[in-house]
Amino acid sequence: MVRRLPTETSIQHEAGEYGREFFGKPCVPAAISVKPVASGSFNDIYLISVDGETVVLKCRKYQDPRGWASTEREAFALRHLRSTLRVPALRFYAPRTVRFPNGYIIYSWARGMPSVSSKAHAVALGRMIASLHTAHIVEHFPSDARHSRESVVRDAETLFQTLESMELTHPERLRIKGLLQLLALCRLEFGRFTSDEVCTHGDPVPSNFLYDRHSSSLTAIDWETFCLAPRTFDLWACMSSAFNTWDWAKGVTSRYRELFITSYSEATGLAIQPLFTSILRSAPLYALRHGLWCLYRAKVLDRNCILGGQNSMAERFLMISQRGFDEAERVEQLWQ
Repeated sequence: MVRRLPTETSIQHEAGEYGREFFGKPCVPAAISVKPVASGSFNDIYLISVDGETVVLKCRKYQDPRGWASTEREAFALRHLRSTLRVPALRFYAPRTVRFPNGYIIYSWARGMPSVSSKAHAVALGRMIASLHTAHIVEHFPSDARHSRESVVRDAETLFQTLESMELTHPERLRIKGLLQLLALCRLEFGRFTSDEVCTHGDPVPSNFLYDRHSSSLTAIDWETFCLAPRTFDLWACMSSAFNTWDWAKGVTSRYRELFITSYSEATGLAIQPLFTSILRSAPLYALRHGLWCLYRAKVLDRNCILGGQNSMAERFLMISQRGFDEAERVEQLWQ
């Protein structure tokens, strides 16, 4: 994967060319202000302003065909969830342009803070996830935006095969071979119960839900993993210390999890105990796949030197993968 960073000038000229789509009016490139605000694992995010109005530009970091699908998915979510949830308004979706070969989306700037230690945030998040899970979208989802339990198992198996072909240390090889048995147990366990597929966020860490204290409302952002999947994935991800590595360091507590699941239960009418049971049965597979994916990402980052010689992000992914494996094994023991 080759990283291609947009320059301030290229963004200004893009906004000038598509000013009506960005701001609803023609724009002069020189009058457009560009400010980088975030750089995640896969995306760069910029604030673009002109005449006091600000929008967000989100583009993929790498020239990778999979980036097109992620950008398309996020545009699809923002377009179809606007009437159901509080999400940023989609201004413009460009599958690809000369300056941005991987495409980008433009959406309204959402005010709020990821107050992950706030009780109000936990309650509001439970209600929002409940609204998402009961949303009804008539239009067909993008072809790659459906994730059944079977597809999650296949993803994990593919990750195993891919990792085995990469340069792993001896302890890593022993560890992932031992985890194959856990994957088989996950497959067996899933045969004992069923779960409906609902609209899911796919990356529901609390910091992707900005809380506005003035209106006591949440705005949901970062929809590139939006998909149809069992509700247990979002619920597990909201409450998992393995998945929420960044947020848990900022104060997400067991009390936060309790408030979240209680709020979700009240909003959906689903009893808490069956919800916990379904989450418990699903957790090992989700944690296992997440751990494998993070191990894969760490190895790719190391191999391709994407970070220009710095391996702090790779080490971060290695740490997350260890948490995922530990959680998978810990929850699996509860099955016994």
